[in-house]
Amino acid sequence: MTRVLILCAALALVSPARAENAGDAAFTGKDYAQAVALWRADAEKGDAYSQFRLGIMYDVGMGVTKDEARSLAWLSKASEQGFDRAQVRMGRQLLMRGKQAEATPYFQKAADRGNSWGEQGLAMAYYQGQGVPKDEQKAREWFQKAAAQGNPEAEKALTELYHAGAGGLAKDDAQAAALLDQAAAHVEPAPVAAPAAAAPANPPLSRRSKLAALLLTAGTAGFIIAVRLQARQPSDRSQ
Repeated sequence: MTRVLILCAALALVSPARAENAGDAAFTGKDYAQAVALWRADAEKGDAYSQFRLGIMYDVGMGVTKDEARSLAWLSKASEQGFDRAQVRMGRQLLMRGKQAEATPYFQKAADRGNSWGEQGLAMAYYQGQGVPKDEQKAREWFQKAAAQGNPEAEKALTELYHAGAGGLAKDDAQAAALLDQAAAHVEPAPVAAPAAAAPANPPLSRRSKLAALLLTAGTAGFIIAVRLQARQPSDRSQ
């Protein structure tokens, strides 16, 4: 189940509205082998979207035997056609394999097409000096571009920069708190299985609960800001 949820999130990554094709329909119906077959047919005809989908299926091993080389080959084909979602995925997979210098150009290509995850990935590359010279100011500029599109990871990163007074920004905890709040609003809840009949229904997450979950990955600045937010926000029951 976890693998399916991860794959769904990956396939939906910064996805613009698109009419469902036959492969999508098969995937939605959990016929993964059929989805692979249909996407392969279109991918071999040069359809970038199907190449992207097929690349992910090979990466996670659903409907097909897991094959890193084939995954990267199909993602590369889609990337070469300017498909920004494939460029982001390609960058991430290379990054996970320790190939920072190879990953960064893919984030750059996606960023140049206005993809917020490409912008966020490129910002991280500049911030950490991965594949490009370390440059906190350029990192901040790319984080800001991604955050302007509602990218929660970029908003969290800017929270850290404002709290630390880094990247050419003046230290500003109020702005950091506002950005963290924005990031919480932009985090989509993960789908969960239906509860057993005897189990009570879980109440919807309050904004503060979303913040608490988000802060697990927001670092020291996030914890400090969370304490301040707790002091000035109303209780969960009133939200």
